[in-house]
Amino acid sequence: MEIQPPYQHLEPHTALTLYKSGPEHLLVYWKFQDGQPVSMHIPTPAWLERFLARLLNQAAVTYLHPRLIAQGPGLQVWWRPAQPAAMFFTMAALAPLSGQTFPQPPLLFIQKEQTIHLYALPADERPTPHTPLLYAPYPNYNPQNGWVCWGSGAVPPEATPEAWEQAFFQSAFSHTLGAMPLKRGNLVDLWQGLANKPRFPLTRLKKAGKTVQQAVAQVIRHA
Repeated sequence: MEIQPPYQHLEPHTALTLYKSGPEHLLVYWKFQDGQPVSMHIPTPAWLERFLARLLNQAAVTYLHPRLIAQGPGLQVWWRPAQPAAMFFTMAALAPLSGQTFPQPPLLFIQKEQTIHLYALPADERPTPHTPLLYAPYPNYNPQNGWVCWGSGAVPPEATPEAWEQAFFQSAFSHTLGAMPLKRGNLVDLWQGLANKPRFPLTRLKKAGKTVQQAVAQVIRHA
C-alpha cells in the first residue's frame, strides 16, 4: 500500500499484538521509542475499553445499575429490597397457593454465568461487603452454598437484575434441597401463613455464617 502525504515518515508508537499458543490467546500492549519497543504490559478489559474509547475520541463511561454491589467477568452481584412477588408452586402441599402474592425478604443475588446463588439480608438496606447474610427461604434452594436449582426456570435473554429476578420468581418451586433455612417450622408452614401478608418475618431465618464478600468469593472459587 502506498502511503500518501503527510504520512511518508512513520514510526511505530504503540501496538496491540495478539499472540496465540494452541487454543490460548494473549493480548499485549507495546510502546515504542525511536522505532524500538521500550515497554509492554498485558491490558485488562477495563484498560482496553478506556484505550479504545480515547482512540475513538469517546468518553469511556459506563452507568452502573443502582442496585449493583459488585461485578466481574461473567459475574454480577446485586440486592433486591423487600417487596412482594407472586410465587408459583408445583409441590403438592403448596400447589393450592400457586400464583398468589407473598411478601419477600430483602435479597442478595449472585449471578455467575448462567447460575444464581441467593441469600436473604438482615435489613432492608443496601449491604456492604461485610454485611452478614441469612439463608433464603425458598424451595429449589440449597442453603449451604446458596445455589438455586433452576428447574423449570428459563435463563433470561437479558442479563439485567430485573430479568433474573423475574425468571426466579416465575419459575415453579417444586422441592426442597439441603438443610432447612428456618429457625423453626418448615417451608410449607412458612409460605402457607404468608399469602397476602404485609411483610416477611426475618426472625424466622437462620444465619448463613458468611458475609457478602465471603459468599461472592465462594461462588467465584467454585464456579
